[in-house]
Amino acid sequence: MAIVVLFIILLILILAVIFAIQNSAVVPISYLIWDAQGSLAFILLLALIFGVLVGLLVTSPTFIRNRRRNTKLSKEIEALQAELEEKNTKLEMIEGQLAVEEDLPAEVPEVAPEEFPDEPAELEPGEAVEQFEVEAEGAELMDDTSPAEIEAEFVEETQEDEQEGA
Repeated sequence: MAIVVLFIILLILILAVIFAIQNSAVVPISYLIWDAQGSLAFILLLALIFGVLVGLLVTSPTFIRNRRRNTKLSKEIEALQAELEEKNTKLEMIEGQLAVEEDLPAEVPEVAPEEFPDEPAELEPGEAVEQFEVEAEGAELMDDTSPAEIEAEFVEETQEDEQEGA
């Protein structure tokens, strides 16, 4: 690739030398109160250089603005990447805690001995299905109620039992 670039530069230089040799005539130049004479090739070279400088001056504000914008955006990207890494670290920690909590045995609710007798009752096949359905409905109700509601119901039942006994 470097050889191709060098070859193109050499070709342009050869063409410029040929242009300068063929256009060596002296030409007068006038600009306002300034008058000068020089070879056509030299005058054209000066005009080319002057045009490039004017083009650079015209495009430099846009170049500088874009450079500042790119720097600002790069800093924002770095900040967002740091924030993303921090959130990923927190997420990994939370996932680790969840994994540890899943490994722990579930808490067994305390049950009063009066609620369940020591000996299981013998049921007929049809009664067992009904008993299971009643227990399943009770379990669903328990899942929807809060502990405070359960405690309030227990207190009410206890008070009703005491009033009936009195």
